[in-house]
Amino acid sequence: MTVIAGAVTQSTGSVRCLVHASGGMGKAAGSAGRQDQHKSEVTVPGILLEEFVYRHGNPPPQVVKMDIDGGEVMTLPGMHRILTDARPSMLMELHGIESSRIA
Repeated sequence: MTVIAGAVTQSTGSVRCLVHASGGMGKAAGSAGRQDQHKSEVTVPGILLEEFVYRHGNPPPQVVKMDIDGGEVMTLPGMHRILTDARPSMLMELHGIESSRIA
């Protein structure tokens, strides 16, 4: 396993991440679900998973675990080819009605 610092989303570029007041939680700006109070924000690189796999030659995932506090609405659209071709096992926590519609 290799850890890559970044946020998997539907496009490459900078992603604004909101840090929850507890410091132990957060979410990407624009995510679905609750809109808690956030004490700060950080910017991280955005990674389009299909580009990471198909353009950069990394193996497709066999398992995808998502607990990204509503970010499913920003991540799943960028995984269509992987979901269709590689068919990884999916373990997901969904946040809100908007997330369940896209899943």
